Amino acid sequence: CRRVVGFDASEGMLSQAPPVAGISWQRAAAEALPLDDETVDLLTACNAMHWFDRLGFLREAERVLRPGAPLVVYE
Repeated sequence: CRRVVGFDASEGMLSQAPPVAGISWQRAAAEALPLDDETVDLLTACNAMHWFDRLGFLREAERVLRPGAPLVVYE
């Protein structure tokens, strides 16, 4: 990967994110990611869907993912 970005809407959670080389952390809601259209090769959500407006997140995922790029949701 050339770029890995982790997002969370909570400053408290971001303050707990470990420093990892090559990963940046940003505050953002899953339904409003600060990413350009069709620029993401892989989008994942782990243990998080219960926090989201699911339809809003799925629309946002469709907007930011390149055509054919996977969305992986897991618990």
